[in-house]
Amino acid sequence: MLLLVKENFCFLKTHRMNDRKQQKDLKKQKKLEKFIKKQSKAQKIESKKNLKLQISQQESIARTPEGELKDVHQIMKTYDPVQVEEGWYSWWEKKGFFKPEILKKYRNDVREPYVMALPPPNVTGKLHIGHAMMVAIEDAVARYKRMQGFEVLFVPGCDHAGIATQTVVEKKLYKERKLTRYDLGREKFVGMVWKWKEKYGNTIIDQIKRMGTSVDMSRYVFTLDKKVSDGVIEAFVQLYEKKLIYRESKLINWCSKLSTALSDLEVDHKSVKPFTKLQADGKKYVFGVLYAIKYPLADKGSSEVNDYIEIATTRPETIIGDTALCVNPMDKRAQYLKGKVAINPITEEVIPIIFDEYADMEFGSGALKITPAHDFNDYDLAKKHNLAIKNVFNESNEVCVEGNFYKMKRFYARIKVLELLKDAGLFVSETGYEQTLPICSRSGDILEPLLKKQWWLNCKEMAKKAIEAVESNELRIVPDIAVKNWNYWLSNIRDWCLSRQLWWGHQIPAYQVFKGSKSVGWIVARTKDEAKKKAEATYGLNTEEYVLRQDEDVLDTWFSSGLWPFVILGWPAATDDFSRFFPNSILETGSDILFFWVARMVMLSVELTGKVPFNTILLHGIVRDANGRKMSKSLGNVIDPLYVIEGIELDELAKSVTSTNLEPREVKTALEGQKKDFPMGIPRCGSDALRFTLCSYTSGMKDVNLNILRADGYRKFCNKLWNAFKFVLRAVESTKISSDDIAKFEKSLLVVQAGMKYVDTNHEYTKDNSAVEKLEDRELFIEIASKMADESVSERNASGKLFVKTLNEVETDPGHGIGALSISETKSDFFSAPHVIEWLYGKREAMIEEFISSMEAFNFMSATQCVHQFALYMYCDVFIEVVKQCTQTEYVAALVLVFRDIILLLHPFMPFITEELFQRLRILNILDLLESVTVERLPKCLNRGFTDHFSQIINICKSVRSIMDSNNLKSADVQFNDKNALRFKKEMKALCRNVRTFEYVEKVQGRYIDQVGQIKFSILPEDRSVVSDTGSSSEAGY
Repeated sequence: MLLLVKENFCFLKTHRMNDRKQQKDLKKQKKLEKFIKKQSKAQKIESKKNLKLQISQQESIARTPEGELKDVHQIMKTYDPVQVEEGWYSWWEKKGFFKPEILKKYRNDVREPYVMALPPPNVTGKLHIGHAMMVAIEDAVARYKRMQGFEVLFVPGCDHAGIATQTVVEKKLYKERKLTRYDLGREKFVGMVWKWKEKYGNTIIDQIKRMGTSVDMSRYVFTLDKKVSDGVIEAFVQLYEKKLIYRESKLINWCSKLSTALSDLEVDHKSVKPFTKLQADGKKYVFGVLYAIKYPLADKGSSEVNDYIEIATTRPETIIGDTALCVNPMDKRAQYLKGKVAINPITEEVIPIIFDEYADMEFGSGALKITPAHDFNDYDLAKKHNLAIKNVFNESNEVCVEGNFYKMKRFYARIKVLELLKDAGLFVSETGYEQTLPICSRSGDILEPLLKKQWWLNCKEMAKKAIEAVESNELRIVPDIAVKNWNYWLSNIRDWCLSRQLWWGHQIPAYQVFKGSKSVGWIVARTKDEAKKKAEATYGLNTEEYVLRQDEDVLDTWFSSGLWPFVILGWPAATDDFSRFFPNSILETGSDILFFWVARMVMLSVELTGKVPFNTILLHGIVRDANGRKMSKSLGNVIDPLYVIEGIELDELAKSVTSTNLEPREVKTALEGQKKDFPMGIPRCGSDALRFTLCSYTSGMKDVNLNILRADGYRKFCNKLWNAFKFVLRAVESTKISSDDIAKFEKSLLVVQAGMKYVDTNHEYTKDNSAVEKLEDRELFIEIASKMADESVSERNASGKLFVKTLNEVETDPGHGIGALSISETKSDFFSAPHVIEWLYGKREAMIEEFISSMEAFNFMSATQCVHQFALYMYCDVFIEVVKQCTQTEYVAALVLVFRDIILLLHPFMPFITEELFQRLRILNILDLLESVTVERLPKCLNRGFTDHFSQIINICKSVRSIMDSNNLKSADVQFNDKNALRFKKEMKALCRNVRTFEYVEKVQGRYIDQVGQIKFSILPEDRSVVSDTGSSSEAGY
């Protein structure tokens, strides 16, 4: 239709039709354009209908009774991921295939335990696609190791995620009932959080199962389970008794909105452009401004002002808490300040001027104001130079210093401080300045460094041990580029603030002792009874003299999760699991929490158990959307894995945003993002395609820009496998191949291997290609050959016995093979199976080697791609097409065996479809297979050289097809200048269906000529008149 429009334009221009005719045609043109637009819209509606149909088909899925083996005798016409994936997980669980001891029931090659723990997802909500990547990678490792014969223990669990979970529940409470946690009280609020945990904890378990994760659910752990709580208390007590945990006033990250201290992980560092307005403390204030202030100077011992120094600051409101100025001792401009003091321009207190290299000579005048109570670097300087530390703000972000600004919110106080400075003539200027603000990742509040008494853990010695563990190779980090950062971070570690002012979490096992209304001190104990005994012994008190009050604060979530690798195995109790499975073999996680979680696990484990918690740390990058943006609910790009597995329409996708706690403006942004990224929704792809997609992106620590619609491409790959199996099934039924036939073919490959070895050892080749036999090991070869193949090795080769009998009569044929073969190629060809099988097995050999080396190097991108490419482009596109023409037993045997190998290698990434196809192979009773693919062995290389004459044929066929396609030749004949090429007529016919005949000619001629290796060939169209008498190059054909 578009072509017609174009023709209409040409017609109008060429013939200069009259106005009336032009108007008529223009009307037609507009109608055409309208029709095209309507058709395009109809196609979109049809696509949407298909998506709806795809999703609604789930309702008609045949359900397998829980825990029973699925009936796979009937085969679906097309691949349906939800139907294929249904039923398998409950059967796997019932059979105990994910328990470490299961392999001994099926195999005699069982190796040592291989232990890994799922990094516990937070019960804040459903798993997102970043979690799905973690699960896909870890389960690929677990399934691969199980197939290798390791006793795999993969432990699942969830994290209570103190601050994160409490925050979402508080938001829900306020949104639905306009209440705060304080309105409910601690007991009722915590009860509400437990209900949230039950809902989303169960959802997460369901998601983990839907993704086919081979975890041992009988060992599931939640971080508030009793055994974890016992471990947390024991760890805290032991570390306190070792004098590593202490209580002290120090600077913390304080979130006023949440009324708690935060870990560094919960701090986002937001870059702010000059003069940006932001919401803070309930109002909008301007940020990104650098203020220049004059500080009066005086001589030491005097308060008489004799000079001024200019200081640049972004926080004039903290001048109230300034207790010093700092200059660099190398700054020549600052030498005159020796012997001088400064006067605080707000409080008028005399403050010292210190000299320290921390001062940046390039920033402003080179002099800095020091506010130890509200800046981490200033706090360190105060400790170093023994400066006074003065709190300016309280926990509500209000000025707590008596005077003109008392009880003012911090940023409102900034305005008033600036007004006072202007009135005093001490304000110099303000300029735009790009600054970085610390933002609470949970509430969006601007954090305030605050001096507060908390429980702290001294990490310095533990950090040294963690560094030594990597340096001594006791602990391996993959990729090793992370080692440098590991050493840097641990070398500069700060003490860890353990206290959180929350209600949801592990309450700190510390008890304050009160005698009357006076606090006597603190006792750390495992139980209240133990605390009483310790209090009485420590302070010499009688039972009636004192009261114990447990600290209401809870521990930082990272403390309990830092014990994860050993508490899940029963520590501190001496359990069988702990003695057998600790240390873990590997920890796989995101690179973004290497220091906040992984390093802490290593430090705590070495300190408490004397061992590293795992032998290997495997890191993956952060998952971003296709545009490289961080996944965020407010952007609408956070994807539940089930949306990809089951498919979802755009309208339903939108509900996942509108039902959240997001602000209205964030909801609007998210919905716009969804509409742009997923205009037609997300097609149903299945778990296998999703897992394969995620692993195909993964190689090292690079961030992943994930295009989730790529999963639809791998769903089509699953459909290709499904169709391949249907062809295998038809081939097996039509040839009635037996298990004996397949076993004999397998043995034949080994006989070939033995024959090759025999010839390599016992023959020398002369220049005239005649074979000279050495007979010393003839009897040995007869014995091997007769055991491994009683009859025919293949149609092309004699049986083992016959081969030995005639070995001394063999003479090589100089013309044998394609082109000019070398002597060694002639020898190999004599022993080989049909060329296409030799080629296939040679590619199989290379693929298995690459797969294993990639998996051992944790290069999942390479591992997925090598199997994908082999299955798609070698097995399906070439070998299956050849077998359609060549149905002899050995072809079908190779077809079945290589298909088995493909699904075994795909199993770590695609557990469901591989189990389905594996079971369908089992019921054919032609292969020796174990009960489930989950416990089956990996395919092995045959470790022999396979001849490869067939690659040349494939390249010829590719060239023929390309020339025919590019020149729109529907049918043709092909002529070769090499007789040997005609040995592959059947195979070439299979790969070039539109070629009628393949012929030998002495001189190749025609319009479409090409050459592969030494073989020259011509493509002759049905209409032979296009063939030139003299011949020409193939340039015209391209």
